[in-house]
Amino acid sequence: MYQEPDAPYIDYRQYRFGARRIVVRGPEEPVTQPYIVCLGAAQTFGRFVDIPYPQLLQERLRVRCINLGVAGGGPELFLADEDVLALCAGAKACVLQVMSGRSVSNAFYQVEPRRNAIITSFSDELKNVIADLRRKKKKLFAHDVLVKISETQDEAVTKRVFDDVRRAWIDTTLQLLERISTHRILFWFSEREPGAGDTYLHGHVLMKYPQLVDRDMIRSVRHQADDYVACVASAGMPQSLLRDGSPVLFRPNGAPRLENTYYPSPEMHEAAADALSEPLRRVLG
Repeated sequence: MYQEPDAPYIDYRQYRFGARRIVVRGPEEPVTQPYIVCLGAAQTFGRFVDIPYPQLLQERLRVRCINLGVAGGGPELFLADEDVLALCAGAKACVLQVMSGRSVSNAFYQVEPRRNAIITSFSDELKNVIADLRRKKKKLFAHDVLVKISETQDEAVTKRVFDDVRRAWIDTTLQLLERISTHRILFWFSEREPGAGDTYLHGHVLMKYPQLVDRDMIRSVRHQADDYVACVASAGMPQSLLRDGSPVLFRPNGAPRLENTYYPSPEMHEAAADALSEPLRRVLG
């Protein structure tokens, strides 16, 4: 997913896994006991990072840590893949990253099965919002739809959509936690605290990942996990994407991509490994 645009900067050694053939980060290695599974989105995958936190944990704990972070991933992606759930069942522990609230099917739209950040169908109520976006882009991203709703719809409609998205996220995340039959660590990984407020509010700008998820939503699901770990960090942000002082990545319009302001930096991945190491050591005994 990220390999083609990011190839001049990094080699993710991607491979496909599971019944849904999801694209995950390599290197692909034999699965031997004991092992740990890390489920999540791009933050777990480690875009723009040479050594993401699952690999850091593997080096520190000397236990195989399988990185199943997926670009645009949400809880539905893993819930629908029996191979992923079977892999988790054989693991000593599963680290489940708190993923974005936008990447779940709800009463207003359905998400793409292998990339939950993309919308495949929508309710009649969103037709006008969707029509404008579809004229401009080939793919319909939940992010763009939610921003458009916030910018163009009245506050009552905005609240109704966002409330249902949050409800769907809680329901789906609870289902996924229930299906993971090993020690479950729910993992908050962000530049912001869960209690920092809302995002996509009417007329407001986008907040940091995981969008739409707040403290109340975490409280609604954390009882289903065996542990809850939070890593709030911003060291190394923004991250330079230069190689030897020169740009190597370019946007579709040809402009150089000089820095990463969204995905966790290498320093943040170090902080994530710090936060998870001790809870996992306790599980491993």
